[in-house]
This record gives sequence, C-alpha cells and structure tokens, in this order.
Amino acid sequence: ARLDPEKKTIDAIETLTYHNLTGQPLSEFPFHLYLNAFQPTSTFMREVRMTGTRGAGPGSKWDPKHFGSITVKSFKVEGVGDLTSEMQFIQPDDHNPDDRTVFEVRLPKPVAPGADVQFEIAFHDQLPEVLERTGYKRDFFMVGQWFPKLGVWWHDAWNCHQFHSTTEFFADFGTFDVAVTIPQNYILGATGDVVSSVENPGGTKTVTFHAEDIHDFAWTASPRFTLVEDSWTGSAGTVKIHLLMSPGHLRQAGRYLHGLKGTLAYFDRMYGPYPYDRITVVDPPNGAMNAGGMEYPTLITAGTAWWMPEGLRVPELVVEHEFGHQY
Repeated sequence: ARLDPEKKTIDAIETLTYHNLTGQPLSEFPFHLYLNAFQPTSTFMREVRMTGTRGAGPGSKWDPKHFGSITVKSFKVEGVGDLTSEMQFIQPDDHNPDDRTVFEVRLPKPVAPGADVQFEIAFHDQLPEVLERTGYKRDFFMVGQWFPKLGVWWHDAWNCHQFHSTTEFFADFGTFDVAVTIPQNYILGATGDVVSSVENPGGTKTVTFHAEDIHDFAWTASPRFTLVEDSWTGSAGTVKIHLLMSPGHLRQAGRYLHGLKGTLAYFDRMYGPYPYDRITVVDPPNGAMNAGGMEYPTLITAGTAWWMPEGLRVPELVVEHEFGHQY
C-alpha cells in the first residue's frame, strides 16, 4: 500500500489466499468495500440523515469533504485469470442500487472443500476527512476498513452485509503481511509487529508488518506523532506498549499508560491473558475526534484534549473501553 498524503489517496495490491474450511464447494465470493459508504446516496448516509451518527445529528446535510471511495482496478484469480468484468455490486439488505459497499464475484469453477483459492486485487482508496473513525485531518491519517474484505461463511451462508450506521464490522481471522509506503518523515503505527523498514529513493520509506490470528488490519501515520514506548508484564509474558501522541497532548501520556496497564492487569486477572505481545494506542490530534474511540487487533484509538483536567478521567476511560473491545 502506498499513501499519497497530498491527494489523500492509497494505491495498493492485495493478495488474498482463502482456505475453504466450510465443508462444501464455493463458487460465489462477496467482498466488503466499506469506504464506499461515504457517498451521498449510500445506505449508510441515508441512515445517518435519519438517525445521526458520531459527529452529526439527524437531518445532517451531506458535506463533500467526507467523500470516500474504494475502487477495484483489477480482480484476478490464480489459475482462472482476470474476472474484473464479472464483479457485481449487490445490496443484500435493502436493494439500494446506489449502495456500493458489497460486491460479488462468481468463479467459473467452485473451490472444493479443503482447497485454497488466491485472489489478487488492485485497488485505489480516496480517504474522507475523518468520519466514523476513518480518514484524514490535515497530515494525520487513520486508515481503517480500507481494503476489499471477504465476507464470513457463517451458519451455512455468506455473512456480508452492507455498511450500516448501526452495525459493527465482521471478518474472518487470518495472517496478515502488509507493506506500507509513506514519506520518510512520517511516524507509522499499525496492527502487528514491524518486520522491516527500508528507506526508498524519492523520500519515502516502506515499513512491513506481520500479524497472526487477527481479523483486521488498520494503520495510522503522521509526521507530528511523538512515540512513547513502555511495556507491561502479565501471566503470558511481556506486552510492548506504543503510544502515538499528538501535538499538545504529550503531558497526558502517563495517564494513558496508567489506564492501559491497569486494564491489562485487571483483564489478565479476571478473564485471562492478553493474547498478543503488543498494543498500540493512537492519540488523535485536535479536530480529529471522530478518529478516536475505536478498536482494531493490537491497535486502539483513544481520545483527549489539550485542556483535559486531571479529575476528568476521559483519557483513562477511552483506553479502558477500547482495550476491552479489542480484547
């Protein structure tokens, strides 16, 4: 994946190997395109106008700065060829012809039980100004729900709903290897562990991540982050802690750490060990509150303000809450 910070776009190639563990042959495969929810006639925006959403009340008018999209440039299947022309947008929930948050592809030959199929998908993202925990604010980027994501075979059927204003994301667990190319002066945080970081000609760098047994991958980048590192040791070993603090908030890093370590200890004692060896906490900058309060595997977004008094436990509450979701 390559970020263009001026155009607020991402260009990427996704190679997905799907193991057919369903016990039956599969020929139809539905995919989420979540970023297409951020368009004026999508089902998500229709629902927002009726009921409101984070940062916008009922009856809110469409603001073009929140436009987002994900465009599949090519869709290939190993051993089959290019099936881009076979992609069909579907609307399984409300039949809204203007909603493009789910597409489906039918393979000419079913994938047998126990067999694998490999997809290669080239795609282009246009990020919105931050909305529903995704997008940009100035030179801050919170990149979530940004790649074509296969539905989940569940209860003998595909579960692959459109993006609604009142539902959560749902995906299979798997192994992720992701290489992100950004400007060299940007600080990057993401799901998983850093495998390598290589500086490229032209002022960019490529950072590669690896993560196993997770159901999603999200990342954030900004040249203004201050990285604060710490660790906590529990019953399953040491957990590395990475805080990405935004300008004006650095003095509250200790509050995040205190809340996170206390939560790790409590959950370890009450429910069982945290199953990963790292946790990244993203502190969104001023004006990007809509990026806060979200959970992804090994990465959560928090939230505070420069004026936050000690007695108002918002930073601690958000960290505890989102870690609980992530756990």
